[in-house]
Amino acid sequence: RLLSFEVKGGGFEWFGHDPADEVLTAYGLMEFCDMARVAEVDPAVIQRTRDWVYGRQGDDGRWRVSGHDVHSAMDQNRDPAERTTAYVAWALAEAGDADSRLAKALGIAAATAAKTDDPYTLALCTNALVAGRRPEANAALDRLLSLKQDADKTTCWKAKGESAVYSYGEAADVETTALATYALLKAQRESAVASKALAWLAQKKDPRGTWYSTQATVLAMRALLVGTGPASDIKDKVVAAIMVNGKPAKELTITQENADVFHLVSLRDLVKPGENQIALEIAGQGN
Repeated sequence: RLLSFEVKGGGFEWFGHDPADEVLTAYGLMEFCDMARVAEVDPAVIQRTRDWVYGRQGDDGRWRVSGHDVHSAMDQNRDPAERTTAYVAWALAEAGDADSRLAKALGIAAATAAKTDDPYTLALCTNALVAGRRPEANAALDRLLSLKQDADKTTCWKAKGESAVYSYGEAADVETTALATYALLKAQRESAVASKALAWLAQKKDPRGTWYSTQATVLAMRALLVGTGPASDIKDKVVAAIMVNGKPAKELTITQENADVFHLVSLRDLVKPGENQIALEIAGQGN
């Protein structure tokens, strides 16, 4: 099914028509590499997709939009080449690429991260630098943290324009927050901030159980999946008490050693018909 969208001559396009799309093809490369960890994927597909992506890279290390109709939204952005370059560089680095041509693009991402005022573009650059293990990643993360917007118990990042896949408004905000959260989690930085951002993402799930658009949903799930890993900053232990209608139901002790263990707690004997109040009470240092 995915291969039916591959364009003759290489690359992928939204409806499988020539010419192929740089951002979508980069996303496809990341998708194929993700799938290869759990299912059989023809290595030749990954190789020719990678080759096509590098074939579209300019001599200056940037990837630019092709200019056909589907890119008209991108052309309105202030930094389409930087944004496109950051997205493609992130996809390549996330897929485990270590080509010298990627190093050139990561240098551009580092320069963009130091100057852009758009949280979405900065989040893309930061992810590329984190995945590429670049020393500039910490400075980019610091800038990203300075742009977060805090509420009572949540944190988010708001996009200033459209995303690389033409999302805008709340969908673009979900993409931006998911990317920022993913970068923090992958870099093992500020887990408390990341936890508040994951809470924001969980609240933004739409009535269908998704997040407004395909890309927003994929990125939100990517962040949430990474967020289910062990908390790296637990100090000694964290005790989680589960309360049902004011009565203790279960107490769990979470340590560094068991932080990735899934606990299923039945509340069947404690709930009643009608409204029930369920609460978590956390004691200890860590998230």
